[in-house]
Parts: sequence; C-alpha cells; structure tokens
Amino acid sequence: MAKKSGRQLEREIAASLSAGGQPQLASMFSDPEARKVFAREMRHELQKKQTSQKTAAALAERPYVVKESSGALFGRYKTEAEARVAADRIGGTVLGPGAHATKKRSASRPTPYRIKLTPSEMRAVEFARGRYAWPDMLSAHAAEDGSIAFTESEMWQWTDDVDSDAEGGHSPFPLASSAFADKLQRFYDSRV
Repeated sequence: MAKKSGRQLEREIAASLSAGGQPQLASMFSDPEARKVFAREMRHELQKKQTSQKTAAALAERPYVVKESSGALFGRYKTEAEARVAADRIGGTVLGPGAHATKKRSASRPTPYRIKLTPSEMRAVEFARGRYAWPDMLSAHAAEDGSIAFTESEMWQWTDDVDSDAEGGHSPFPLASSAFADKLQRFYDSRV
C-alpha cells in the first residue's frame, strides 16, 4: 500500500466529515487558511485554560485576601495569621478561603503580650521558620518594625510551640543566639 500525501489525507478526512454531517470541520480540512485560523483559536483557548489553571493554583496557594477599608485589594496571604498581621497594619479586613469577611482587630482588643525584635533577631526568626515551631507565630505576627503582640490565646499557642521544640531535653529556642534565646525565654515566662 502506497503512503498517502498530506493533501490526500486531508481530502479524505474532509469527505468523511462531510458525509458524517459535519461540514464545518470538513471545510477546515479542505481549506489551508481555515486550518490556520482553527490552530490559532485552539492555541488561544489552550493559553486561556493554562492561565486559568495557573491563576486557580496561585489563589489556592494564598487563599486569604486583605482588603483596605476602601475595598481595594491589598494582598494575598498563605495563612490567616499572616493576613491578620497585614490587615492590622493597614486597618483592613481579611477575607478567608470561603470569601467570608472577618473583622479586623480593633485597637481595643487586648494584646497583653508584646515583644520587640531587632532586625538581626527578625533575620534569625526568618532563618529558623519552618525548621522549628517557635519562630512560626513570631514571624506571622511581626510588624515591619519587629514588634509582636499576642493575645492570651495566641501566647498559649506560642508557648505550646516552644514546648514542642524543647521536648526530649532540647533547647527551647534552637538556632537563636544565647542573648536572643534569653530574651525569648523572658517573653515565654511572662505568660500568666
């Protein structure tokens, strides 16, 4: 059997599609310009689909939205804690994964536990974050100037994180310098 040329195959496909009641597809195979238009439209549709998938993945990765009081989008965050810190800083609100707004913390909400970290201490927190539990909440609640404020329940959560790092006789603040570890220990001990 002799190999058919591209044009022969295209004509046979067009004839088969016409006979099958699909004249639009048949015309595409019989007209080179129509094939180009079809290919361009398919590329465009594939690009739209890929962009949509990338956008959906990016939104799923950062489900918490912070909006300014004007309603303008301020940013997207991975955790609610990170989003709350940003919302508190600008006086905005947090929209969670279910797109349900949560109230921003009011200035009257008590945050009895406060600590201020230096830039080098903040770098140490960022370096240790993800490796140990103690720096995660500090990082999530830190303002740009290094100040951190915890409510009573947040302080208890943080001390539980510190205790989990110290299990088995380990240092409660691994990767922190001794001076920084002492400062964190004083903060830890301030819990009621």
